[in-house]
Amino acid sequence: MEIINLKLKIYSGTFQTKYMHTKGLNNFRKIIVMLIFLSGALPVFSQMDKDTLHLKEVNVLQTKKTAKNLQKIIAFDSFTLQQYKTSDLASILSTANGIFIKSYGPGLGTISFRGTGASQSKIFWNDIPVGSSAGGVFDFSLVPLFITDQVKVLYGNASLKQGMGGLGGSILLENNRVFGKNNIEASYTLGSFGTQKGLLGFNYGNAKISGATKLFFDKAENNYTFYNLAKFGYPLDTQHKAGSSMYGILQELAWKLSDKDIFSAGLWYQNYARDIAQAMTSINGHQWKNDSSTRIFIAHEHRFNKVIWTTKAAFTDEALHYRDYLSQINEKSKVDKLFLKSAADISFDKNKQMDMAVQYTKDRAISDGFTGVRIQERASFFMSYQQVIGSFQYQLMGREEIINHVSYAPVGNVVLLQDIIAKQVLQIKLGAGKNFNFPALYDLYWIPGGNPDLQPELAYSGEGGLISALYLLPNLNLNSELTFYWSDINNEIVWLPKNHGYYEAQNIKRVRTEGLEYREELKYIKGNNYYGATIAYSYTQALVSSTLNANDLSLGKQLIYVPKNTLYTSLKAAYKNWMLMGEYNFTGMRYTLADNTVSLPGYGLVNLSIYRTFLFKNYSFSVHGKILNIFDVSYQTIQWYPMPGRYMEIGIDFKL
Repeated sequence: MEIINLKLKIYSGTFQTKYMHTKGLNNFRKIIVMLIFLSGALPVFSQMDKDTLHLKEVNVLQTKKTAKNLQKIIAFDSFTLQQYKTSDLASILSTANGIFIKSYGPGLGTISFRGTGASQSKIFWNDIPVGSSAGGVFDFSLVPLFITDQVKVLYGNASLKQGMGGLGGSILLENNRVFGKNNIEASYTLGSFGTQKGLLGFNYGNAKISGATKLFFDKAENNYTFYNLAKFGYPLDTQHKAGSSMYGILQELAWKLSDKDIFSAGLWYQNYARDIAQAMTSINGHQWKNDSSTRIFIAHEHRFNKVIWTTKAAFTDEALHYRDYLSQINEKSKVDKLFLKSAADISFDKNKQMDMAVQYTKDRAISDGFTGVRIQERASFFMSYQQVIGSFQYQLMGREEIINHVSYAPVGNVVLLQDIIAKQVLQIKLGAGKNFNFPALYDLYWIPGGNPDLQPELAYSGEGGLISALYLLPNLNLNSELTFYWSDINNEIVWLPKNHGYYEAQNIKRVRTEGLEYREELKYIKGNNYYGATIAYSYTQALVSSTLNANDLSLGKQLIYVPKNTLYTSLKAAYKNWMLMGEYNFTGMRYTLADNTVSLPGYGLVNLSIYRTFLFKNYSFSVHGKILNIFDVSYQTIQWYPMPGRYMEIGIDFKL
C-alpha cells in the first residue's frame, strides 16, 4: 500500500473510483509507475545472497505443497496427458474434482467449476488470457490437448496471479521450452461417427535455440444414434447436421542468449467450424458456428541472482460467425486483445518468496449485437509473499485492478498451512479471499437487453482441509487431500424477461456455494514401470440465497445443471511397452428448471484406453485404441441434447 500511496503523490489529477476515492492518472501512467518500481527494485534484490529456491517437479496429479505456492493447484501427469492426447481440453477436465462439463453435444462444452457459472471460470495460455471478453464464456472443447505440455487446474482464488474473475477457478495451459531436442512425432486416428484426427509435431534446435511446431486437424460427422425421448415410443433417431472440422498450428521459438537471458515467441492459430447438434425437440433446426482465433506472444526472461524477471507482450484475435438458417440469423463478432505484463519472482532465501507483476490488457470488440466499437481497458498490480517458519507456512496475495479508468477495491487471498505430522505426512490448510468478475461486453452493451450499469460480481470465499503424503514403501506412496470450501457471490448477473418482450441483464441474485472435494492417489513407480489408482469425489451445493425479484422461484434452490455428487476413479498401468488406463466417471442428478421441479438422472461412464509401443533403433511405432462409454449408456448433460453412445477409436503413432 505504501507503493501505491507513493505513486499517488507523484502524479496529480483524479479519476473515478469504486468503493473509495483515490488520486492518480490513467491506466498508462499507473503501468509506467509500476514498471519503474520493478525496474528499480530488482537490482536491489539482485545484491542479496545467492542461495536459490529449489522446487520439486510435480509429475503427478496432486496439490502443490511448496513454500512457493500454497494455493490448491493440480497438474495432470504425463501418463494421463498421453492417454488424452487425441482429445480436447473439456474431456480431461471432466476427471478433475469440482468440475462439470456442460455439453450440448460433441464439440461444445462449457464449464461449471465448484458450482459457479460458465462465465466465472477463466482460461490462460502461458499466463495470457484466452477467449473473447465479448461473451465472457469459453468453449473448452475448442482446445486440442496436443498443443499443450501442461494442464493445471487452479481452484478458487489460486488464479489471482493471472487475473481476476475466476470465482470458481481457472485453467492454465503451459508449454515447455526444451533446448537440444530434435524429433518428429506423427499420429493418425480413426473413430466412430466419421471421426478422423491427425497430429504432426517437430522439435528442433540446439543448446542455444529451441523450436517446436505442432499441426493438427480433427474432422467428424457426429452421426450417432440416440433414443428420442421427445417422440412417442422413444424411437431410435440419428443425429444429423452435427459435423465439425478443426485445423490449426502451434509454433514456438526460443533463443538462449546466455545463461541469464532467454527470448521466446509463440503463435497459436486454429479454425473450428461446426454444425451445432440439434435438440430432440428440434425438427428442422440448423445452426452453424465458426470460431477462428490467432494468438501471438513474445517474451523475455532475465535471471540474475535471486530474481527471475519476465516481460511479455501478446496479441490475440478471436472471431466468431454464427448462423441460424431457420431463424435467418447471421451474426459476426470480433475481439482483439493487447496484453502486456512484467513480472518478478524473487527468492530471498529458501523459506521466503515474493512475486510481483504489473499487467495491462485492452480489448477491442466489434459485433452485430451492439453498435460501434466497444473498448475495455484493464490495468493491474499483483503481489504475493510466501514464507516458511518451521512447520508453518503462509501465503498472502493481493491484486488491484483498474477497469476503464475506474478503480476497484483490492482483492486478495491468504492461505495458512501447518504440519500436524512432520515431513508432509499430515498437514492442515486454511484459506480465505475475495474476488471480482467483471461483466462481459455482451452483458453491458447487447441490443436489446444489455445493461451498462451492471456491477461486477463480488465473491467472498474460504476453504480448509487436510493434506497427506505417505511413503508406504520405497517405490509406493499415497497422496490424499480433503477440502471443504464455501463461496458467497453477490451481484450475480442474470438475464430476465422484460415487459418489452426481450431479456435484460441485471444484478439480482446472491448465490452461496459450498462443498467438499476428496482425492486419493496411490502410485507405484519403479524404473519404467508405473501403476496407479485414483479416486476423486466432489459434493457441490449451489443455492440462490437471495434475489431482488419477489416472484423468483429459484430462491433457496440448487442452481440448474450443477450436480451435487460426482465421482471419478481410474486405474493406470505402464509395463514395459504397454500402457493401459480404465476410468469410471459418475455424474449425479441435475435440475433443469430454476424451481427444481424437473431434473435429469445421473449417469456413469466407463472408458478404456490402451497403448502398445514397438521400439526400434532410431524410431518407435505405437498402436493405440480407446473405447468410451463401453456400456453404451444413454444420457444427456443438457436437457433434450443427446450425447453419443459407445465410441471407439484406433490409431497409430510414429516418433523419430
